[in-house]
Amino acid sequence: DTYSTSADKVTLSGSASVPSGQITRLVWDNINSGDAGITPISAGQNLSWSQEVPLKVGKNEILLTVTDG
Repeated sequence: DTYSTSADKVTLSGSASVPSGQITRLVWDNINSGDAGITPISAGQNLSWSQEVPLKVGKNEILLTVTDG
């Protein structure tokens, strides 16, 4: 999806689930700015999360990676 804003940051949120095991890590990466971080989560099968991500002027591509263990 594509969105437009004049803000210097955006709050992303969502949910994830796995049929077995646990979600152990959620990492975000702003591919265009080089900013990245790990979202603090409690490991579990179902996860709801929210993360503030800094933006740079121009195009920002945000990659979210969820790891299960």
